[in-house]
Amino acid sequence: MRRSYSPKTEHAVDLSIIVPVFDEKANVRFVLEELHQEFGVRGSNTEFIVVDDGSTDGTLPALIDCLEKTPQLRIVSTESHRGQSAALWLGFAVSRGELIATLDGDGQFYASDLKLLLQEIARSNDAVFGIRVKRYDSLPKRLFSYVANRIRCYLTKSSNSDSGCSMRVFKRELMPLLLPFDGFHRFLPTMFEARKVPFCVVPVRHRKRNAGQSKYGIARRAVTAFVDLLMIRWYLRKQLTHGIVSEYSACDGTSEVNDTVSA
Repeated sequence: MRRSYSPKTEHAVDLSIIVPVFDEKANVRFVLEELHQEFGVRGSNTEFIVVDDGSTDGTLPALIDCLEKTPQLRIVSTESHRGQSAALWLGFAVSRGELIATLDGDGQFYASDLKLLLQEIARSNDAVFGIRVKRYDSLPKRLFSYVANRIRCYLTKSSNSDSGCSMRVFKRELMPLLLPFDGFHRFLPTMFEARKVPFCVVPVRHRKRNAGQSKYGIARRAVTAFVDLLMIRWYLRKQLTHGIVSEYSACDGTSEVNDTVSA
């Protein structure tokens, strides 16, 4: 079961910025203030969707307090903690924008860098992924990420060296290409790349947390991520493709040549 808190509006939305959070009471106000500062001038054409993934530290009341000063804010709250992938997928489901952006709720990214990704979307890319140029995480976390990315790139033939970077922008029309499983958020760029989606990567800044700590342990994540990686590799090798050579219609007798597409 979920609850939604948002202002009533019937305006069209160009951009949906989705922020999943879990026990981030100390950071959500800061994140929303940055988003409002960078995208508030866009008015009702941008929405901020914060998905509270069953927080128990008072994150939801802190978010509700931000509604009055952040008219673009929409809050979706779940009754129990289901994980980052489930929170993101819920955000995708309730979003209305033609463009979808994602951002962590821990305050380690600069909201202004999203504009760099949006610029690349305007240059004929369907998806743009951030790459952290300098990470301000613990040494064990950075080492784990480095090794995990190298293994993922090798097994999936991906060229993205930082699949774990949560700052991303993609066109809504790409949604059917995603596999919604628990853990898909780690492989979102890989899935798009495997489907030949036009994409590029953009260096983005990273910083230390203002407060709180990471909610995900390395040991538990390592096992889960590796199992998910094997599943993704299996899927990429087994996915169906069909090449439509020509199509004939009884209406006008015309034929059309199409590129090969994935099923």
